[in-house]
Amino acid sequence: GRSIFAGYQQDVQAFTLTNGSVTYNGDDGQRMLQVGTNRQLADTSPGSEVFMGVVNGNGHFQTRAADSNTGDAVIDAGAITDIAAFNGDAVDIVFTSASDYELRDASGVVIGGGAYQSGGSINVNGMMVTVDGTPAAGDQFSLRPSEAEDVFSMVAQLRDTLMQPRTGAAQRAQQTSDINSALVNIDQALDRLIARQSESGTRMQALERQKDVNENIALQVEENLGSITDLDYAEAISRFQQQQLGLQAAQQAFAKVQGLSLFNYL
Repeated sequence: GRSIFAGYQQDVQAFTLTNGSVTYNGDDGQRMLQVGTNRQLADTSPGSEVFMGVVNGNGHFQTRAADSNTGDAVIDAGAITDIAAFNGDAVDIVFTSASDYELRDASGVVIGGGAYQSGGSINVNGMMVTVDGTPAAGDQFSLRPSEAEDVFSMVAQLRDTLMQPRTGAAQRAQQTSDINSALVNIDQALDRLIARQSESGTRMQALERQKDVNENIALQVEENLGSITDLDYAEAISRFQQQQLGLQAAQQAFAKVQGLSLFNYL
């Protein structure tokens, strides 16, 4: 059979797994089916639209705890509070103590900071994140622009995070942050799959409506064919001859009347 998610590449396997990495072998093409006289519908979406290019994080930025953290603080996925102020720049939250933090740009330049309170929000460049727990001096969390990933990598990240053994408060905090990040990515993947599923549902509804139209057309054709095949030719010829004789008589009468004038009656 042909490949479902490979776009126009019907004879190739849409996805292959090599050394734990998934490769898409298809293209972005979308095959169209002729379902009516003047109507076409896509038969499926290419795998590139279904499983690839899913924006990770919260859709704008992603958060991560540094592997070197020794405190038990964890960070959430964050959210955008001011899209106009969001510029996509990388920001690091660096704790100088358990009660104070600095905000640094990608070059390490301090661009802000404040007193830390567990569960309180930290705001920078239109982004807001929440850190819970007790950080140690030197602990840091990164805020980076969201990137495109494939669904398979997102699932693998969650699997690896859950399977990796962690001991001690710091490692468990690291795992919690990683799980939070992975679950947010899974949410993004589910949103993509639901959107594609909705598109498929819309196409199915359109196909059902077109099916009704096609069935009505087929029924009309059958009725027309039936009126031809069920015709009694002898009766039809006799009826036609009678109508023809009547027409000839009417034409002769009309010709006679047309030749009359008032002088014929004087």
